[in-house]
Amino acid sequence: RLSRVGGDYLNWNATGSAVVWSTGPTLNTVTVADAMRADFTPPEDGVDLSMRVASARPATRLALTNARVVTLNSEREVIDGGTVLLEGNRIRAVGGASLAIPEGFRTVDLGGKTLVPGFVDIHAHGPYGRADIIPQQNWDLLAHLALGVTTVHNPSSVASQVFAAAEYARAGRILGPRIFSTAEIIYGAKSTYYSPVETLDDALAHVRRLKAQGAVTVKNYNQPRRDQRQMVIEASRREGLMPVAEGGALYHMDMNLIGDGITGVEHNVPALRLYEDVLQYWRQSEAGYTPTLVVTFGGLTSGGHGQREGLATHWEMWSFVRGGFSPMEALAAATINPARYLGMDGDIGSLEPGKLADLVIIDGNPLEDIRQTDRISHVVLNGRVYAAESLSEVFTGDSTLQPFYWQGRPESAIR
Repeated sequence: RLSRVGGDYLNWNATGSAVVWSTGPTLNTVTVADAMRADFTPPEDGVDLSMRVASARPATRLALTNARVVTLNSEREVIDGGTVLLEGNRIRAVGGASLAIPEGFRTVDLGGKTLVPGFVDIHAHGPYGRADIIPQQNWDLLAHLALGVTTVHNPSSVASQVFAAAEYARAGRILGPRIFSTAEIIYGAKSTYYSPVETLDDALAHVRRLKAQGAVTVKNYNQPRRDQRQMVIEASRREGLMPVAEGGALYHMDMNLIGDGITGVEHNVPALRLYEDVLQYWRQSEAGYTPTLVVTFGGLTSGGHGQREGLATHWEMWSFVRGGFSPMEALAAATINPARYLGMDGDIGSLEPGKLADLVIIDGNPLEDIRQTDRISHVVLNGRVYAAESLSEVFTGDSTLQPFYWQGRPESAIR
């Protein structure tokens, strides 16, 4: 009755004469007297509590030279003895050994190591805080980053925590990958997250609430009827958000979702073999597919679902190669493909001029042996270089992690 889209932090004012709540950065207030009027309509706006904070942008001027550069660009170009120039938080140039290094750039000889784009974990659940407190160091995010994951997308999380962490990371206040999320799922089962959808206006309310909080995607999760799922898809399209769907281990629902225009299906289709009719149907729909092999329905488990943190990205690449992918195709599945799926391939996913400076430096050649992807010496995030073993900043600064409370405490000392 009080709000068209709902919100968080519902409470009374000091005198009990009004109800207050927030929807994203907007503080809403309705007096009890107004709410009781027969002609009451929910407020369209409130007090804007947002603030402008500069995003992190380092003064990096770095030339990474003598590397095997796996660009993952449209030509899948590989440059032996290549050079990548980083300026600020962007890639300035990519080329061979003859690429001119501008004055004022620091040169780092990589000694034949492999440079690949930062990995994108497209389905990465994980914690961001507790009781709306965002930790200064999040071991889960750090584990992802140390293993080369520079962007995560969480298709089920808590808005008040995941978007706060995302903004802290973007401002350089905490260290971790770039964070994107659906926040709370649009859930069709009666539970804590129950999101009833009986009309298009219902669906629009859920989508608009999530958008106001910071979502770029929404999770269409097991709405029981097909028309309900269609309304969530339509509401998402009207609001410019990407609707992804929980597959739910239901083959027929997956096929219906694709026909209804879903942007992508999360989790594997629970079928041992997909025949050509399904492949043609799915391919022509242009819907994405995130198989999350770590929680494979009806099969063995390995791969990406947020656990194990960072490692799963490598397990999934290795599994794809065991299943018939080439190493280059497996690398694409961890970089440019998920970037394109998110609609962010203009900024991440490949090593090209103008894109964000997110890179992974590998001791070895994963094009010859995909299982060398986890031999990471350094990770570059937003133009800053970190040693993978410690996440201490090198070449571009001298920041270090603070000790966690449990470090240096032998297990035998814990009672």
